[in-house]
Amino acid sequence: VGRAQSISFRLTAVNPSSSKTQTTEIKGYLPKEVQPGDIIDDAGLEVFYDEQKGLYYVYRGSIQLAPKEIRLFEIQVNDIWVIPETELTSYNETTESLLELLIGTDYYAKADTIAYGIFDRIGQIRTSQEDDTQTKEEHIGSFRANQVILDKIKEDIARLEKIVVVPAVLWLRTCSRMRTSNQTRRQRR
Repeated sequence: VGRAQSISFRLTAVNPSSSKTQTTEIKGYLPKEVQPGDIIDDAGLEVFYDEQKGLYYVYRGSIQLAPKEIRLFEIQVNDIWVIPETELTSYNETTESLLELLIGTDYYAKADTIAYGIFDRIGQIRTSQEDDTQTKEEHIGSFRANQVILDKIKEDIARLEKIVVVPAVLWLRTCSRMRTSNQTRRQRR
């Protein structure tokens, strides 16, 4: 089970005339995440970049079509609309490690609440990415929504890291004071 590793975008050129051959052009914009290296098959169309829109598009300027001819162009693109499982696992493991460092401290409860939110969001992303029933448009939309969720995960991990730093700094200060106190005692002897 799982999603296909590529996604197709279809463009159609049509000659509505029943008696005349016609020449037309075809142009189709690709989703904003697509880069030329993501295109597996350009269906014989050329890839260009529209600087004003900030998007790549496929184009052919002169297509000759016989009367009533319909020509389909199917552009194949790698499915880049997935957050890699390795990345999600890494965020999960980082969260677990940070939480472990706080066991037995006054900061654990707060960190546990933040970690729970991280784990829940990672689960949401996994669930949406495993949904084979989504249309191509829904899949791309889910990816974009997951990117927002991923940003929140990163923010929360940074919050956890700051929480971990507080006890570490306090511990270092205590060690430093103890060392200074021990040195002062030795000097007095």
